[in-house]
Amino acid sequence: MKNHLPLACIIVLGVFLTPEVAHSEMKAIEFKHKCQLVLDLSVKKEISTNDLASAMGCLARLQGFQLGWQVNQFYASENGAKPSMICFPKELDSGDSTLQMAGIIVKYVDDNPTESHLTWDVILMRAFQEHYPCH
Repeated sequence: MKNHLPLACIIVLGVFLTPEVAHSEMKAIEFKHKCQLVLDLSVKKEISTNDLASAMGCLARLQGFQLGWQVNQFYASENGAKPSMICFPKELDSGDSTLQMAGIIVKYVDDNPTESHLTWDVILMRAFQEHYPCH
């Protein structure tokens, strides 16, 4: 079997090292705002060019995380390990998956205002652990 792990790592790193995405100090409230812009776009609400760039920041983070996590799950299962923490359903590969994930982030931050000071990556992990638990 061909090992695609290095390629997957390069793809994920490429996504996370783009200027908009590399800002790891972004707080949950700002990340929520970026993801809310994605939801606004989905209902064809007009947004500014700057807001469009912000929405792309949410999309890049969500897609990069999902890809990296699914590669991790694949290699863990290939080596006999059981998935832990987050288990994305197979049907999440559909075109609406990123929109669904943006909604999960917005709802999680709204439901947990005391966590709004945390960084985007912590919020992303907590929201997805709650929404996609492993059984």
